[in-house]
Amino acid sequence: MKRFRTDGFGENTSKKFAENLKSEGKMKETTVLYSPQSNEVFERANCTIMEHVRCMLDDDALSKKYWAFALSLTVHLKNRTPTHFMVD
Repeated sequence: MKRFRTDGFGENTSKKFAENLKSEGKMKETTVLYSPQSNEVFERANCTIMEHVRCMLDDDALSKKYWAFALSLTVHLKNRTPTHFMVD
């Protein structure tokens, strides 16, 4: 990871966090609040994960109480699936 992009909402705005990123040679970028278009990679990944969760629940006719488990399983599988990605 070369860049850490956040919406600046507050969860990642501490000076200590910024110093830690800088010490590791990572760049911190802040986008405009409430504009998901500014972070299209994350938003697309989030949409894809949620589509998989909904499909998993619908396909197996599971109730919404299994939503957290389906989400956890989807992310687990996504993190272990080999992919080819471009590094800028």
